[in-house]
Amino acid sequence: MTESSRWYRQPVAWLFLILLSVTVLACIGLIILAIKSDDGLVADDYYKRGNEIGMEIGRDKQAAALGLSAQLFVADDGLSVRALLLPLPASPQAVVLRLAHPTRAGLDVVLTLQPEAGGMLVAKLEQPLHKQRWLVQLEAASVGSQASPWRLRHEAELGPGATLALKAQPSPAG
Repeated sequence: MTESSRWYRQPVAWLFLILLSVTVLACIGLIILAIKSDDGLVADDYYKRGNEIGMEIGRDKQAAALGLSAQLFVADDGLSVRALLLPLPASPQAVVLRLAHPTRAGLDVVLTLQPEAGGMLVAKLEQPLHKQRWLVQLEAASVGSQASPWRLRHEAELGPGATLALKAQPSPAG
């Protein structure tokens, strides 16, 4: 065997090995990325969740029947949220505000807004609310195991200093 015929002296062999190594490293990197960044878009219990969504449609209809609307105000520092529910309820009650991130469930925020003088509902956040797109849901606080009787929902960009008007709209599915 001559010196020039050995495989490790051929440039084509090294090119092939380099491409193979880059491909293997890229695959390992993508597998690690996929494991670390599970987006959770598909729920394991999607059928059960679909049935629950069907039952929740009645809450949208109830809000429309009551003629409910709300104004949502995020403080300039992003650390508190105020809401004004119209028409003002006869007896002040706690209201739950859910801010759901469209793709990352780990970023979801659930706040219980407590009544304050003047009909405002207020809650403090643990961390500032960063400006991004949210699925906003305002609903009466559940009593025991009973679901809340109404909800207002909207998709909007919220962040420090933002305001949002929520109006009752019956679901298109019902």
